[in-house]
Amino acid sequence: MQKPTMFVEGKTDVKYIKKAIEIFNRNDLSEKIEIEQIGFENKNGAKNSNNKALFGAEKFLEANQNFLKNKVLILYDPEENKAQKRWIGEKLRINKMPLFEGNFFNKGIENLFKCDLFEKFLEKHNQNDTISIIKNNDKIINRQINNKQEMCDWICKHGTEEDFENFKVILKIIDEFLEK
Repeated sequence: MQKPTMFVEGKTDVKYIKKAIEIFNRNDLSEKIEIEQIGFENKNGAKNSNNKALFGAEKFLEANQNFLKNKVLILYDPEENKAQKRWIGEKLRINKMPLFEGNFFNKGIENLFKCDLFEKFLEKHNQNDTISIIKNNDKIINRQINNKQEMCDWICKHGTEEDFENFKVILKIIDEFLEK
């Protein structure tokens, strides 16, 4: 029998969530739910692995609930214009990560990390290779990650419980999803 499945945008999202499960000693969750990126990876990178793919999966499963043999959780990034949580039928739940204002990144799962973690990361890595800063009249309006995998690998190796503190929200979302 298959486990319930949670879909997220990309492989770094999966890695961060699995690391949070490990850090907070919630290995029980790994036994109860599959955490998967939407889309797939090939030699050229990710295919159909973004917010549009999540939205497409949501719409397809909403219209074809007979395809759902087990429960599915679709977890959107915090910047998406989605309801915080809602059930569609008995087996499909839509959620989004909360947005933490004032953090280093204002979108993506990386928004869950506080500024000091990225400051530590940038001490060890060349900023121009890993992060692009977008300004308007000398005010930072956005930061973009140029090498998500490199940053994810470093954070998962060096990140602490304190660094992953905001991921407790995702663990709570998973718990609530599994309880129904």
